[in-house]
Amino acid sequence: MLCGRIQCTRDIRRELVRSLRDADIAGLIAPWRLDPWAKQTRTVLEQLKFMPSKVCCAWIMQSLLEEGILWSWLSNKKVFLVGRRSKEAENVFKEQGVQITGSIGLNGYDELIRVQNELQSNQEWEIALISAGIPATILAPRIAKLTQKVAIDFGYALDMILDGEEYKLSYLVKKWNDQFS
Repeated sequence: MLCGRIQCTRDIRRELVRSLRDADIAGLIAPWRLDPWAKQTRTVLEQLKFMPSKVCCAWIMQSLLEEGILWSWLSNKKVFLVGRRSKEAENVFKEQGVQITGSIGLNGYDELIRVQNELQSNQEWEIALISAGIPATILAPRIAKLTQKVAIDFGYALDMILDGEEYKLSYLVKKWNDQFS
C-alpha cells in the first residue's frame, strides 16, 4: 500500500528512530570522513536524546571489502542478499566461496513487509546483507530482532563489489534521483 507523501515521511522518520534504538551496533559517520554530515548526525542524536551504546564507522563493510577481509569473514556463513542488485550479485559471492541461500529485491519502503516476511520464513540463512538505502537501515535491526540472526545494512558495499573500479557513488545517486524526477 502506498502512503501519502507527508504520512509516509512521518512513518519513515518514526521507523528510522526505532531502528537506531533497536540496532545492536550503529554505523555512524566518522567526522574525519564527512564532517558536515557527521555534525548533522550528532545534532540529530542530541535532539533524540539518544547515543547508541555500540558504534562503528558507517562504512565498515566497504572498509572490510577494501582491506580484503570481507570474503574470508563470509566464507563459512550462509548468506541471504537483499537489495535491488541482489540477484546480480549472487554469482560474484559464489565465486568468492560464499554460500548464498537466497536473494530478494528491495526497491523502496513499500516493499519492506514483503521482504521481511521472506526473511522470516526462510530459515536457511545466518547473515542477511541488505543494500537498499533507508529501507535497509529500517529492515536490518527489525529482521535481526525478529529472527535472532545477523542482519547488516550493507550500504554501498554491494555496488562496490559489482562495479569494481567503475564504482562511483555520485553517479549512482544521480541515476537514482533521475528516475524519480
